Amino acid sequence: MPKIIDHDVRRGEILDASLALFSKLGFSGISMRHLAGELNVSTGALYHYFPNKSALFESMLYRLAQSDVGGVIARIEPGMPRSARLELVVEFVIASASPIREIIDVLIDYRRTVGPKGDELVNRVLDVYRGSLTEYLTQGDAEAADAVLSIVIGVLMHSELRTGTEMRAAQIRRLLPLAVPAD
Repeated sequence: MPKIIDHDVRRGEILDASLALFSKLGFSGISMRHLAGELNVSTGALYHYFPNKSALFESMLYRLAQSDVGGVIARIEPGMPRSARLELVVEFVIASASPIREIIDVLIDYRRTVGPKGDELVNRVLDVYRGSLTEYLTQGDAEAADAVLSIVIGVLMHSELRTGTEMRAAQIRRLLPLAVPAD
């Protein structure tokens, strides 16, 4: 009897497992054949789900961004004060620092690899975060949302250089409220 495969679930599993590989090897350092081998799927199966590496990469980043945003938004209740929403974002960033850092790394690597033609994808991924921050945290203030993104990216990059998770959490707690207007 043939094995029944839920293709949406399998596609999601491939995307979820791909971040670590792209983070470790870089966009240019991995081929579809190598991805297939590392993911324990045939190259043909990988091409069944994604026409090329760029499509897989784009789908992976977009899925991760939407998943991150969705996890925080699901916890926001109607009428929740901005300070409570900010605390949800702060706790999410602290708890998810490693995967967020991986996303930043692969976005930077991708942009370096493909040059300016990578701007569209990078901006689309960042816009998922920016749009949600604008709507759910900064009450329509896109500049404040950009400031939040800049702080998160800056602190995570800085803490990578300084290797201090305690410092990272303290900086996130201290700096994010500066970017978000009070209630």
